[in-house]
Amino acid sequence: MKKLDKSIVISGMPAVGKTTLANKLATKYNLKHIGGGDILKQLADEKGFSMKELDWWDKNEAKKFIELRNNDSSLDKLVDEKLVNILSNEIVIITSYTIPWLYNDCISIYLSGSSLNRAKRLAERDNIIIEKALKIIERRDLDNQSLYKKIYNFDFVNDLTVFDFIFNTDKISKLDLHNIVFNIIDSTR
Repeated sequence: MKKLDKSIVISGMPAVGKTTLANKLATKYNLKHIGGGDILKQLADEKGFSMKELDWWDKNEAKKFIELRNNDSSLDKLVDEKLVNILSNEIVIITSYTIPWLYNDCISIYLSGSSLNRAKRLAERDNIIIEKALKIIERRDLDNQSLYKKIYNFDFVNDLTVFDFIFNTDKISKLDLHNIVFNIIDSTR
């Protein structure tokens, strides 16, 4: 099997299936998966934020960290610099909200989905009630959209012109999505 000659970057709203798809791609193509959110969490840990709770992004500590990021864009820019550096030197799978706007020598995939379906996914994943999941999704959507508009002046939700492929996860099963993406990737090699 011929190796990939470009990295794959997956973006989209919270709880839409980015990490699940990235892990499937990493396994199938024997590549490293790097999550922009994981690098941000490392920075949060270095700044003294408690990382003990599961599903950290949905907890109060993460809200405080988002406030810090709103006042200091250097943290997000540092993460993005690290990811661009990795993409410039390795073939990897990356999940990131921002990289498709900042680096274009990759295969970029955007996953969309309704707030309700993403909340159902989050509720099942985190074992919480759907109403709580929906509030989390709505807050995270607004936080991400305003943060990246402020830092980079792009519309994370509505400007999808930078993407090679866009999939609505409300309209396709997880298995079908994975198979379609595998076929696309295989056809580009």
